[in-house]
Amino acid sequence: MQCTLLGTGTSHGIPVIACNCECCLSSDSKDKRLRTSLWVTEKTDGGKIKTSVLIDIGPDFRMQALRFGINKVDALLLTHGHADHLNGLDDIRIFSHTCSKEPPAKDGTQRVYPETKGKGLPVYGNATTLKDVHTRFDYIFKPVMEGGGKPKICTIDCSRYNLENPLQINSLSIIPVPMKHGAIDSTGYLIRKDNKSIAYLTDCSFISEESINLLHSAGGTICHLIIDGLRSRTHTTHLSFEEALVYAKKIGAKKTWLTHICHDMTHKQIKDYLSIRQSEAEPAYDGLVLTLNDAN
Repeated sequence: MQCTLLGTGTSHGIPVIACNCECCLSSDSKDKRLRTSLWVTEKTDGGKIKTSVLIDIGPDFRMQALRFGINKVDALLLTHGHADHLNGLDDIRIFSHTCSKEPPAKDGTQRVYPETKGKGLPVYGNATTLKDVHTRFDYIFKPVMEGGGKPKICTIDCSRYNLENPLQINSLSIIPVPMKHGAIDSTGYLIRKDNKSIAYLTDCSFISEESINLLHSAGGTICHLIIDGLRSRTHTTHLSFEEALVYAKKIGAKKTWLTHICHDMTHKQIKDYLSIRQSEAEPAYDGLVLTLNDAN
């Protein structure tokens, strides 16, 4: 199993539009952060991708898919319904779409592209998130007679899956982890293969003891924890660096990575900040690839 961080930035992305701060003007590639998203894959013995799962699909998804060569998606997991995690949904139609028709040619012929078979791409999220999908992308669920096609998706409430009944996608077992993102409910995901796992807990301000116990019970050896760490200052809906480190200690992964980072500090400044605190956590960055075998 391999996890690629497609984006590690906060809702503005970095550089922020019209900002002249040190981070936004930085030439370091690790200070260029697209909106937060994760791509989970597993390959055949021959190196071909057999499983491809996205966690969140923000407005940068098209660029992320082209940059990292995403050419297959088996499922989409949503943490919550905010724009920076959802607003790339229309671009999923390249993988799963309804019937589309080109305008008729002069001779009256019309090219038709057949609809994707089945119920459509499975999209998982909690009830509030799926309501956001149906409200803000209502056109997806309305029948049309012609046009360029629409995403074809099948929304599924992730709360039906748990430790005893994990979501199974090929050899990956995925367990939703309930969290709070300010006043709303968000969902983290524990991705497990055999007895090793990676925990992805972005966009949260509170993780209950029940959820931490779930990670301990279900995670086996948690090789990597990827956790919300917005900035050094506190925030009402996100974890600060210090708060993230407290949760990281409770969870006890072999390696911790901060994500959903804002432009207060550069990548190097964050590394120095964590080093001074004698923390082994590191700031994640776009393009970081993690496996179950590379955690110290």
